[in-house]
Amino acid sequence: MEDILDAKLNLSYLDYKVSKYDYFQGCPTMLTSEKAALAKVSQIYYEYKQHATPGQPISKYIDKDFGP
Repeated sequence: MEDILDAKLNLSYLDYKVSKYDYFQGCPTMLTSEKAALAKVSQIYYEYKQHATPGQPISKYIDKDFGP
């Protein structure tokens, strides 16, 4: 049991899989842990970067639930 907990604690945010249990009161951009928040913001950033046109600035992210 301790091995499972240690593995979770030592998991990088890059490998962390955000689930509905990480959401604060069901809001998908308000998270209950730092690791989940880093994983989510990394996901959002790379999605925006992937769709950006080369040479153009990346558009501002507007969170519909929490604000800009």
